[in-house]
Amino acid sequence: MIKKFLTLLLVLASAAAWAECSITAERTSTVVDAQKNTNWDGWNLKNYDAVCAKLAKANARMLIVGEAVVLSNRSIGWVMVGLKDRTSDISTFHFASSRTTVNDHASQDTANSLLVESMHMAVDNWQRLDEAIAALDKARAAARKK
Repeated sequence: MIKKFLTLLLVLASAAAWAECSITAERTSTVVDAQKNTNWDGWNLKNYDAVCAKLAKANARMLIVGEAVVLSNRSIGWVMVGLKDRTSDISTFHFASSRTTVNDHASQDTANSLLVESMHMAVDNWQRLDEAIAALDKARAAARKK
């Protein structure tokens, strides 16, 4: 009886873990460094569940490039978010989402924070995500024809 109960418990636990959606992303080293330097603790998105579900259904992950710089006594953080297939190197920045944020406080720490803030805003306000997924599907189809 205990064996059956433990087996059922394991099945339920794995089903719960499977049901929880998680957004995955491939990031440039600059983005990774900015996240580390700001103690990034995960996605803070109003539409997390919707974005996650669309990416999972499309078998896609985000491809994030960005920069955190100090220029002319200003901190600047910018990102561009595209899509990449989860199992291949096929990617697209067609219908990407981008964001640039500027602050008059000139420091690299501020620039790093602005990059992370820009990343959240770019994903949260990605109005053409469905079109980006269609562009990724088109790129996949073109790659299969080669």
